Amino acid sequence: RPAAVLSTPGLTSPLMMPQGVVVGPCPVPPGPVRRYNGPMMVSTHSFAHHYDCQGIIHSLGQHRDPTTGEVIWRNPVETKELRVCASSLASGSLSLVVDHRLTSTVFQSDNLPYSWILFDFGERSVRPTSYTVAHHGQDSDLYARYWKFEGSNDSATWNILSRHENDESLSRAAPLAAWPIQARSAYRYLRLVLDPGGNSRGGHALALHRFEVYGELYSPPSPYANAFLNTHPQQLQQPQLWAATPQAVQQSVASALNAAGPTTRVVIGPA
Repeated sequence: RPAAVLSTPGLTSPLMMPQGVVVGPCPVPPGPVRRYNGPMMVSTHSFAHHYDCQGIIHSLGQHRDPTTGEVIWRNPVETKELRVCASSLASGSLSLVVDHRLTSTVFQSDNLPYSWILFDFGERSVRPTSYTVAHHGQDSDLYARYWKFEGSNDSATWNILSRHENDESLSRAAPLAAWPIQARSAYRYLRLVLDPGGNSRGGHALALHRFEVYGELYSPPSPYANAFLNTHPQQLQQPQLWAATPQAVQQSVASALNAAGPTTRVVIGPA
């Protein structure tokens, strides 16, 4: 069997020494080049409970129907608001890992060292304060026990945001778990990396049903927000900016899809 069987074009095998010893995860394919470098909108998403519909990924799936005005939900991978990729794909679906409906389909990587799953927010960035994982054991009992939660802005250099050693939070009796994070920076890329032999059976395969992250979401104005639609720069509209009066300290504009939030705000200093 080759060193890795990969589900995303452009990936290579896990990093290996000349002697064939795996020393780290395989490289991550970079996402589209960012085109926007201006004021960002910030929305805050706080964890209340599992399936609270307040997570960042859930918010990326919310859209207002232009005909009815009703807020509907569409998978953010399918609408190209989010990119999900993995070191390998033995079973399941990458898009369903971020779906708001919990299905019986479980994502599982091949049984290879340093298996990972990655979330690319494109033009957006996330400063995580917590994340959740759902793993229902009736489909796979390969629960993560030793893993890392990491962030990056270039998909090459990674900062460890949370390290888990013999973490038994997930089990057949407890299929849902949440972990607090104290990240000082915002990141375009987030990923889960299973340590070698890090699942509950001592194997390398990473398995889970659903992932969600909470914290601060930094987004450019709407025409620039989606990096995965390959919109030509000349077709992008200029963002609307607000200038504060000379006596003002700052001006804040807030909006939300519904009264319960989350609220998006734009804060701009005086002209």
